[in-house]
Amino acid sequence: MIYEGPELARNAANHTALSPVSILKRVERVHPKQPTRK
Repeated sequence: MIYEGPELARNAANHTALSPVSILKRVERVHPKQPTRK
């Protein structure tokens, strides 16, 4: 059974649309010592 209550709706705290550029920025922030290709 899948629960689909209102507290699981997408909002700023639990959902971010990712684009290729935003993914690179996030990876760079999360793993600062790993080189990223730009």
